[in-house]
Amino acid sequence: MTQSVLPKFPDPANLPAGLDSTKIIYELRGLWARAKPVALVLTDRCLVQVVKGPLKRIAPTGAFVVVEGWEIPTDEILSVTVPTRADLEAHQQAIAEAAYFAGEDHL
Repeated sequence: MTQSVLPKFPDPANLPAGLDSTKIIYELRGLWARAKPVALVLTDRCLVQVVKGPLKRIAPTGAFVVVEGWEIPTDEILSVTVPTRADLEAHQQAIAEAAYFAGEDHL
């Protein structure tokens, strides 16, 4: 009988309640592994409250993630969801319009 060499990660729903950032990192790593886009709801301390797009990078320590060019500290993430295609298109259009009106065509 052979055993898998792949690590078994705990289900985020079964982690203790005090480990919110750990739950978020496990969820993000699962979505990153499946190449799913993410929608992150951020705290009021952040410049924007919602970031949607492909998850480009997760720090090995879990300290931050990179989505759509934004480096986001894990402590600032309130929730993680998978957006629909329409959500992504609307979000990209809104970001493009905001960049245009701000005079930043390169975004």
